[in-house]
Amino acid sequence: VRSERRRVGQPVDPGDEEVVFEAWGEGVSDAQGRFAVRGLAPGRYVLSVGADGFVDAETGPVEAGTTGLAVVLDPLPLLRGRVLAAASGEPVEAFRIELRAAAGSAAPTIEAFDVSDPGGEFTIRSTFGDGLYVRVGARGFASRDAGPLSAAPAGDFDWLEVTLGPGARVGGSIARDR
Repeated sequence: VRSERRRVGQPVDPGDEEVVFEAWGEGVSDAQGRFAVRGLAPGRYVLSVGADGFVDAETGPVEAGTTGLAVVLDPLPLLRGRVLAAASGEPVEAFRIELRAAAGSAAPTIEAFDVSDPGGEFTIRSTFGDGLYVRVGARGFASRDAGPLSAAPAGDFDWLEVTLGPGARVGGSIARDR
C-alpha cells in the first residue's frame, strides 16, 4: 500500500486552493487484507494500492486518521489458450509468449513469458487490456502473431489457439575485417 499527497499545484478537490506537498507512507496488508499506513502528517491523501495479479487502484482523497476504508482490486485480464504444431496437430510443449500493448497505451511495451506445458496450454494474467497483441514462438517453428485481442465482458480474453508452422533457416558466415 502506498499513500501520497498530491504534488504542489494539484488541488485535492476542484476549487480547493490549498497547496499540498508530496509525502510517502507504506503499509503491507495482512492475510485478511487489513492494512495501516503510519507516520502520516495530518492532511488529505490519495491511496494507491497494488497487488500481483490485480489492477492497481487509487482511492481518495481521505483524511489522515481514516479507518475502515475498503479498497477493492479487480483481477487482471486472463489470457488462456493452447499452442499446436501445424504439421501434426500435437501440442507444442515449450514456447515463449510475448504480449504487447496497443499502440499509444501507457502500459509497458512488452511482457514475455516462457511456458512449458505437456498439453501446450497457457494461462497468463496480463497488465494489458483491450488491444492486446500476442506473439508466440518456439524452437524449430516460425513465430506467429495474433491481435488485436479484446477482453470479453467478464474482463478476460477468449480462448486463443495458436498453430505454429515450420521455421525457415538463415545461414552464412561471419568474417572479421582486420
